[in-house]
Amino acid sequence: MIPLTSKRNVTMLLILAHLIALGGFAVLGDLTQLFVQFPRSVTMMVWDFRIELMVLGLSIFGLALFFSIQNRYLSKTILAVNIIAFSGLFFSGYINVPYFMFQTQQDTAKYVSIQEAQKYLNQNEKVMVIEVNGDARAFPHNWIAQPHVAGDIIGGEEITLAYCSLSHLGTAYRPYANDQKLDLKVMLQLENNLVLFDENTNVPIQQIYGRLERSEARLSKYPTQVMSLAAFEHIYPEGRVFFNPVENLWDKIVRGMVLDVTHRQYTEDEPAFPTMKHMDSRLHPKEQIYGVVIGDDTIAYTKGFLERNPIINTTIGGKDVVIVYYAEFDTVAGFSRILDGQIMTVTEIDVQGNIAAGKLDRIPVDSEVLWMIWSNFYPDTDLKN
Repeated sequence: MIPLTSKRNVTMLLILAHLIALGGFAVLGDLTQLFVQFPRSVTMMVWDFRIELMVLGLSIFGLALFFSIQNRYLSKTILAVNIIAFSGLFFSGYINVPYFMFQTQQDTAKYVSIQEAQKYLNQNEKVMVIEVNGDARAFPHNWIAQPHVAGDIIGGEEITLAYCSLSHLGTAYRPYANDQKLDLKVMLQLENNLVLFDENTNVPIQQIYGRLERSEARLSKYPTQVMSLAAFEHIYPEGRVFFNPVENLWDKIVRGMVLDVTHRQYTEDEPAFPTMKHMDSRLHPKEQIYGVVIGDDTIAYTKGFLERNPIINTTIGGKDVVIVYYAEFDTVAGFSRILDGQIMTVTEIDVQGNIAAGKLDRIPVDSEVLWMIWSNFYPDTDLKN
């Protein structure tokens, strides 16, 4: 009978530990999707058992290491190679993306005045804007791209912004589900769109849907707008700006990687990650659109269409809404046309939603999203071009 701690059995334990680490690296390593793609079901299965796989892999590797050292099965060089290889694969697959590359700032984000932000940013810098009850925050794309997630109390509401640089999509959520606060972190990207997860429950959330995986529960969305920093200052002079400049070498390296991938995403014909399931030829895949989702209805507007039709009174998902393009600020917003129980026909409206009869409520509009992303996740979308 071969002893449990024989060299052959210890070698098998080492191989098994490396396979567990390699599996995490291949499936959850994010950048590995440049070279190998797994079905969504496989990715979600590995993610669901991530903690168990981590514990199992570490335990097996620890045992194999202990018996190898105790019985001197491996030379110091081979031992070091095993430790380095296992640690690198394990870290890259299970730990790196959510806890090192993209350390989210849901409750720790810093905000500064527009004047302070202008010391670091030029006036044409694009920002993602959230306004609630007259209180506004701007999130510069270059500063939100690394954490992907940042939050604050805005207009008395607890709001978390999630930004996907691959999709050029920013979505603002109330970070609660079933009356429980979510601790949102970055999982990886699937089909070129950010996937978040709740640290408390390990449940994934596809950003563009805002829906908890394998559930009908959705996060409540707040409207966002994309505009220049100069436009933000003009509209919301007392607004605050998310502050996240490069402060160390690690940030510089990560943002350099993000910048390189997103540059290719926006300038090359093919998607940065070859994981798309559906390509819609009605537009160039990299054209940016303005999308609205209400109920089961989805509609995408090109900028050219909005420039020709700057005020669109319409009905989407049974809701009477108006979509407005403000040429002066080069920004798009959406509003409900219901005011005091009456349906308004809007002919003039300012950038904050004021019409002659009063102020209209905002609705979410996903601004400047890449068409290939929008049509991939909403293949039945209407298109106004």
